[in-house]
Amino acid sequence: QLLQGANTSADGGLDLRKGGKLTIIKPKDVGAAPGAVVRGPGGETWFISFDPPCCPEAASGSIMVASRLFWALGYWQAEQFLATVREEDFEISPDAVIRPPSGNKRPMKRDDLHTLLKRVYRYGDGSYRVAASKLLPGKVLGGFRYHGTRPADPNDIVPHEHRRDLRAMKVFGAWTNLTDMKAGNT
Repeated sequence: QLLQGANTSADGGLDLRKGGKLTIIKPKDVGAAPGAVVRGPGGETWFISFDPPCCPEAASGSIMVASRLFWALGYWQAEQFLATVREEDFEISPDAVIRPPSGNKRPMKRDDLHTLLKRVYRYGDGSYRVAASKLLPGKVLGGFRYHGTRPADPNDIVPHEHRRDLRAMKVFGAWTNLTDMKAGNT
């Protein structure tokens, strides 16, 4: 069960061996790790991140281990899979936009994908390893604050800083070196 974690997809996750492309919906525009939001061959949405050039398999492997540890500790987790991709596995949605260093938004081009892939680890056969996190079902309501309560939720009566599950998450976060626990990442 620990090896499987939160993964319930019958197809084994992001599998391109059966054909199909990953359509880039949106390039990742915040954070240090390169990545993107993509639509898989079956229409599902995935958040993918690549390994940096210095450390093949370190970032993607850490994501897999940490998600399973947090799942085993009782925290809800998204489905997480490893996948191997190639540049030709990607296509770019006509709606995908990018904000280059110039600051002016524009449609994403194939050259932007090529620039992104120059910043990640590439295996000798031209492939890339990605950690793929499947979008959770439902409607995104916004970030979660680690203090106070949500005024719009009458059932949220315990200040978040006093909740045992959140206090424990600080310990588990320190144990796994989770340094990016902020409301914007919830």
